[in-house]
Amino acid sequence: MGLLGYLWTMASIHYYIQSDLSPAIIYVRMRDGRTVDAKAKTKLVVDVEDWSHSKGAPKHTRNEHMRQLSKSLADLRSSLLGHYNDEAATEKINSGWLRDFISREVEVKQNIPTSLTEYFDLYAQQQKGVISDELYEKIAPNKARIERFEKHTGKRYQVKDVDLAFHNDLHRYLIHNEKYSLGTVNRCMKFIKTVCYHAQQNGVEVSYQLKAIRVKNKEVQPIYLTEEEIKLIEEVELPFDYLRNARNSLVISCYTAQRVSDFKRNTVKNIRYVKGVPYLDFIQKKTGAPVSLPLHPSVMKVIKECGGEFPRPISNDKYNDYIKKVCKLAGVEDEVQGTKAEVIKMKRGDRMVSATRKKHGKFAKWELVSSHIGRRSFATNHFGKIPTPIIMAATGHKSESSFLKYIGKGRAEMVSMLAEYWYGGDVEQKSKKTYTA
Repeated sequence: MGLLGYLWTMASIHYYIQSDLSPAIIYVRMRDGRTVDAKAKTKLVVDVEDWSHSKGAPKHTRNEHMRQLSKSLADLRSSLLGHYNDEAATEKINSGWLRDFISREVEVKQNIPTSLTEYFDLYAQQQKGVISDELYEKIAPNKARIERFEKHTGKRYQVKDVDLAFHNDLHRYLIHNEKYSLGTVNRCMKFIKTVCYHAQQNGVEVSYQLKAIRVKNKEVQPIYLTEEEIKLIEEVELPFDYLRNARNSLVISCYTAQRVSDFKRNTVKNIRYVKGVPYLDFIQKKTGAPVSLPLHPSVMKVIKECGGEFPRPISNDKYNDYIKKVCKLAGVEDEVQGTKAEVIKMKRGDRMVSATRKKHGKFAKWELVSSHIGRRSFATNHFGKIPTPIIMAATGHKSESSFLKYIGKGRAEMVSMLAEYWYGGDVEQKSKKTYTA
């Protein structure tokens, strides 16, 4: 074994914290036999309750902050080992050497912008082709909201300024001045946190309060089409070809749980047969996960009526508009709670502008229909009838908790389903008979 292999084998790096108060600075210690024992502060911090002293690492990687921190520590370890191997034979390795190395690591990244809006530009450059198109498209509007907020406050914010006070001020501005819904404001703040964690990975200082920023959306019952309503949509006579084409796409999404980004790419070339059963093979655009779905007879009927092809793809805006008209003609008009977009007039600076905002209230269901409803209808209509893991395999959800949240099922409903399973339909009457017999 050469000198290089020996050094890579023997040098060890361990992370630790010394403080009992959060946020705690993370220290690094590098040892190599009895000749090297160096310690230094890193530029990274962690909440004490998130740190494992035994592992010398974060306890978990369940959220974006912990994932970014774990990656930053792994990158530092790799860089430090490489630097050590380059200089161990010629330099004196001690705590001073280690402090210099960490300082140089920071200097290498000093051209990284620290302004919040400027970092959004770098985030866009580095994440193009890495994150989904849907997520990438959220960069520009969220940056624009921050720019308007900066103009309103007369202050230019740095990445490290994103703390609890920033959150409260931005929240108040977006709700009262920009008239955004609570859901939109919370999604904006969540996106800003994601960008800040990305900046931290690039060596940019972030606020120790970043993790403490919590967003909680108001619970809204998800809108979906019942099996009866789907039948009405399948059977309604439609006056125009463009509506029939949109209806066919909606029906397919209700029976396949596909996102609009996926069913627009469907082709009969991806259908295969196993023992006479048709299966559609595709790669989910959002997750990259391969999916193989058995096709419902209603889907095969649509394909046959379309001359042996899937419905022709149309733009998202037109699809959303057309399926509302389809559902209205089909009589999908029960009143339900929800939100719909409306154009309002609002003052921005010295002028009045038009803006699209979400309005909460009770509306006919057809008014609330959008491209996502097919996928949610599939999940909701099959829940409790077939095993949840099978539904999740179709929808692509990775955890049961996220799936239940997606279809709006809470703990109370789950307990009620268990009671129905044990006692049948009329739980109250059957339980009385059981305990009074």
